[in-house]
Amino acid sequence: MILPNKYLLLKDSLIGISPLILDIIEKKEMGVEEVWDKFKKKYNSKVPIYNKFLYTLDFMYITGMINFDSKGRIFNENIKS
Repeated sequence: MILPNKYLLLKDSLIGISPLILDIIEKKEMGVEEVWDKFKKKYNSKVPIYNKFLYTLDFMYITGMINFDSKGRIFNENIKS
C-alpha cells in the first residue's frame, strides 16, 4: 500500500499520492477538509477514497513531509519558515 508493486500502481500507492497532496498544500496552511476538497477538485480522476487520503496524510506526517500547527492545520514541513 505504501510502495507500488506489480499489483498496486504508483498512482494508487501512498508514495504516489503524497506529491499530489504536497502540490495542493504548497506554502499554505490548510485544514484537512480544505485539502481534501481541493484535492478532489484538482485531481478528479485520481481521487482515492477518503480513508486512503487520511492514510497518506499519516504517512506524510510520519516521514516528515508535513506537520500540523496548534490549530490543526497542515503545512509543508520543508517550506514552512
